[in-house]
Amino acid sequence: MSPAPRFGIVTIAALDLRAAPDHRSELESQLLMGETVRCLRVRTGGDWWEVESRADRDRGWLRTWGIRPAWRGASAWGAEGS
Repeated sequence: MSPAPRFGIVTIAALDLRAAPDHRSELESQLLMGETVRCLRVRTGGDWWEVESRADRDRGWLRTWGIRPAWRGASAWGAEGS
């Protein structure tokens, strides 16, 4: 089993960021294609990640269907100001 990814890159136009790992949970924000996140933890089953947006530091839960896992290299992708 591979380790949990440290980062992710959004691969769809808009990815919902929720307050809890549930579709009925409050919508906190949306992440846009190309934004990067830092993975804080992965829910059992791996279908939800708790993340922190690297652009504006928003935190929340997202479904993994719109994210590309990255173990390294994503830390430089989409760096502030570029």
